[in-house]
Amino acid sequence: AGDGQFDPSAAAELPEKQRKDLDTNIDKFARKLLSRLDSKVRETGASLDRNDAEQMHELRIECKKLRYAAEFFTAIIPGLDAYIKHLKQLQNVLGTLNDVSVMCRLLKELLAGQSDPDVFGYACTMVAWRTREACTLLASFEKRWRAFVKQRPSKKWQRQESVG
Repeated sequence: AGDGQFDPSAAAELPEKQRKDLDTNIDKFARKLLSRLDSKVRETGASLDRNDAEQMHELRIECKKLRYAAEFFTAIIPGLDAYIKHLKQLQNVLGTLNDVSVMCRLLKELLAGQSDPDVFGYACTMVAWRTREACTLLASFEKRWRAFVKQRPSKKWQRQESVG
């Protein structure tokens, strides 16, 4: 229906696997999804080069997916508050690190062909300030990453999933 209403008959047109997914218990689905996303974050974070801005950005994206899913399912899965808090802290650090990386890349582009010494001076000051911030944040990242890794809700999800 074009009126924004869900049309149940549309499910008949879905592939078989997707039709079966519609019958899945939402609690079971939520636990399975969170376990998968949690594993992806841990896998990405464990093998990443902390000095590679692209890899850190990829971890940020995986953390964002997990956090949004966890926040969405808090009504179904109790006890996610501390877990989400750790994800938020990790995301804040990763977001600022990404901002520093983007700023340096933009400054490089903006300064190409520039000859004004004052502009270079301002740019150098910004780069130095943000680089210092990035170094501090990298140290903070390690602390926040370890705190996140200590959170093991996936074990709790698996136990509850097998019981239910």
